[in-house]
Amino acid sequence: MHEKITGRMFWYAFALSSAVVLSACGGNEPAEEDDPDIKEKAETAVEALKEKDYDTVADMTHTRGALFSPYINIDTEQDPMFSPDEISQFPETEETYDWGVQDGSGEDIILTPSEYHDKYLFVRDFTEADKIEKNANEGQGHMPFNGDEIYPEAEYIAFHVEEDPEQLNWASLHLGFEEDDGEYQLVAVLVDRWTI
Repeated sequence: MHEKITGRMFWYAFALSSAVVLSACGGNEPAEEDDPDIKEKAETAVEALKEKDYDTVADMTHTRGALFSPYINIDTEQDPMFSPDEISQFPETEETYDWGVQDGSGEDIILTPSEYHDKYLFVRDFTEADKIEKNANEGQGHMPFNGDEIYPEAEYIAFHVEEDPEQLNWASLHLGFEEDDGEYQLVAVLVDRWTI
């Protein structure tokens, strides 16, 4: 018992002294301090999505736009990218867009933004997520996550909602943010869910 305590104390002291040395040398950047900012921004985005407040979503969107995908496996040739101005018009526009391909049937997903929101995006109440994780992007379904390949500089916040009893209706909303002029901006809105 005494030896185990001594060993733990040694490793704790070693880790602490290493952290102090790295910090003094500039090798320990305070990246963790950014985490609350990203999570808070992601939670604001989820609240806005629930209310279909796309003005707020547009305000936090990167100047080059945000990509929307009905899955966590991004297809840059099919998944649409929208500018902040276009996103702000989502609730009003009756224009239909091609949002990708329906898993299973292979048919194109041709919907207005409001229809896409209801049928593919906000499929569960992500404001009541059972788990919120940063950069934990392993998909629960059969599609692999590739957002880190498409946006290697992005930080992802995932909102996971577990399935109801006797229903395979789990879903996750993954929001990708990239830093732009010192502020994290939305670049990707991805959904992982049960599909046949």
